[in-house]
Amino acid sequence: MTLSYRLRVELVDQPGALSRITGILAACGADVISVDIHDHDQGRAIDEIVVRVPEGWTPGAVAEALAGQGAGRLLDASAAGPRVDSVARTLRWVRFAVESGAQSSDLELARLIAEICPGVTAMVVSPDIAAALEAAQQALAGGSPVVCFTEPLPAELAGPDAGDGWLLAVADDAELPRLVALVARSAELRFTATEVQRIEALVQLHRELAARLGRTGDSGEPPDAPDG
Repeated sequence: MTLSYRLRVELVDQPGALSRITGILAACGADVISVDIHDHDQGRAIDEIVVRVPEGWTPGAVAEALAGQGAGRLLDASAAGPRVDSVARTLRWVRFAVESGAQSSDLELARLIAEICPGVTAMVVSPDIAAALEAAQQALAGGSPVVCFTEPLPAELAGPDAGDGWLLAVADDAELPRLVALVARSAELRFTATEVQRIEALVQLHRELAARLGRTGDSGEPPDAPDG
């Protein structure tokens, strides 16, 4: 029986670095299925690598080998469910939004965000509710996504026993927002610029679908009923 793991690896941004990582994974009994390369930051890169491994495999050997050879650092390892292409998953959500209405798909949007960003919890709320949180206040005031380290994470998002961590706030429009996506993650896993860009694109698409389908006006309010 084989299992799948999603590994989040920090490595040096230089030629051959990824090949070195995949070689270490192979030596540790892990077969690479997919690689998702994220943003580069101060000479470092973050890659999410899905591997197929035999039953009983643990990521400890990978962490030790990466550190011992100076090839990188294992930031997180979690069991992965059946692999679903992220683009296909997003297109299915778009179809759901078209069929059911964007208003009805707010919960599905939160679920999609949680699926495309491993290790997060997400919710979609109105700007008035979101404004109780500092990150959302800054996002609404500045018109762009904001990531804040929060002590502790809000219980309504991360649970009553939540510790400290990262909170991302993304409004669906800079001028007249209808909703704000709030996304939480543990302190050990900061958000990458790639993840922020993906979530921002999703919430903007959500708003555009709502407007195009005539379910909300530009102001975020339902459109006026036709005369007569």
